[in-house]
Amino acid sequence: GYPDLRTYVHEGYMFYKDRLISESIKRSDPITPMNDPDMARVLQRQTAETVGLLPHRVLHRGVEFARGYVDDQQGKGVRYFLMDCVDNDDVATGATIFRHDHITTGADALAIELISQWTSEDAGTRRRTPSPVARAEGGEVVLVGSCSGVTLRQRDHFAQDNPMLDIDICEADEDTLMARALAWADEKLGAGQPIGFSVAGDVASVADAQAKFGIMGAARKAEAILAGIAKGLGGRGVRKFVVSGGETSGAIVEALGIQSMQVLPFDELGAGSCISRDARRISLFLKPGKIGAEDVFSAALEKMRAPERPGNRRHWRASTDPRRIGRLDPADALPQHGQQAGARDHSNPDDGQQVGILVKDDDAEEHRPAKL
Repeated sequence: GYPDLRTYVHEGYMFYKDRLISESIKRSDPITPMNDPDMARVLQRQTAETVGLLPHRVLHRGVEFARGYVDDQQGKGVRYFLMDCVDNDDVATGATIFRHDHITTGADALAIELISQWTSEDAGTRRRTPSPVARAEGGEVVLVGSCSGVTLRQRDHFAQDNPMLDIDICEADEDTLMARALAWADEKLGAGQPIGFSVAGDVASVADAQAKFGIMGAARKAEAILAGIAKGLGGRGVRKFVVSGGETSGAIVEALGIQSMQVLPFDELGAGSCISRDARRISLFLKPGKIGAEDVFSAALEKMRAPERPGNRRHWRASTDPRRIGRLDPADALPQHGQQAGARDHSNPDDGQQVGILVKDDDAEEHRPAKL
C-alpha cells in the first residue's frame, strides 16, 4: 500500500482510492490484471511457504505488541507476512519492526519510511555532500507505452501542442515500424520542439494485439519498438526522455545503454526523475501509467530544461521506473524522508503492486539500494 497515493491494505484486501483493487482501473491491466483483491491469497499462490497477515488491529497497538505477534506467528510456521497499510502509522510501525532485516520488500511508502529511519539512526555519521546535478543538453521526446486511461489523456494533452506519432504494432514487424518512426522523427527534430511516440491504444486495439501476438507477446513487441526508437533517437542527439509505462521504462533504459544514474529528489512529478552518470548525459522521467496530471509530460520536460542543484530545489505543478539498471551510484547522500530512494522492479506505485528492495549493510558506510 501507499496511503499518500490513496492505496490501502486492510485485513489483507487492497483498495485503490475508494474501491477494491479488483473493481478499480487496475482490474483491466493488460499485463497484470488484478482480479483478486486479497493480497495474502495472491502471495500464497506464489509460494509453498505459509503466508500470514500482519493486520491493522495489531499494528495500531504499537511496535512491541506487533513484534510479539510476529514472533508468535513465526513460531506457528508463518514464513511470510502481508502487512496491512491503512495509514502511515501502519507503515511506520511495520518499518520499525523489520528495519534491521537485511531484505525487505514493499511499496514506496515502506521504502521511504525505512530510509527515513535508517538515516535518523545514522545522523551522526559522516555523509558525503551531494554533487550538483548537470543538465543534459539535446532533443526532447515523450515515449508512451502504457495503455491506461490516465496515460491516454496525458498523451492527448501533450499532442495538442506537439507532434505525436501513434504506432499500431499490428501493422508491420518491429524493424519496419521503428524505421518508419525514425524517418518521421528526422522530419520533426529540427523544429526545436518535443516530439512523441505512442504504442498505446484503446481497449479494442489492445485486445486485437493480444489476440494476434498473445498477452506477453504484444507487450514485448510494444516495448521493443519504443526501445528501438529510443536508441535511434539517442544517436540523433535526443537527451531528454519522458517515458510512460514501468516495463517500457526498463526496456528504454537498457536500450540507451545507461549503466549508472543519479536519482533526483522526489517532488510533485513523482518518483522517476533521474539523470545518467555516464559520459553521455541523459535526463529521464520514468513514470508508471496510472500516475500524474494531464500535463505531466510537458511539466517533466520543463523540469529537465533547468538544472536542479542541492539546496535549490524547485517544485513543479504536475503530480505523479527503471526496471533494472547496472547499478545505482551511492556517491550522493541518501534522500531525506519524502524523497525517492531504492531500486525498483516493475512499476505501478499507484496501485501498490511494485516491489522495492532495499538492502541494509551494517558493515558499509551507508545504506545502499540493492542491485537487481
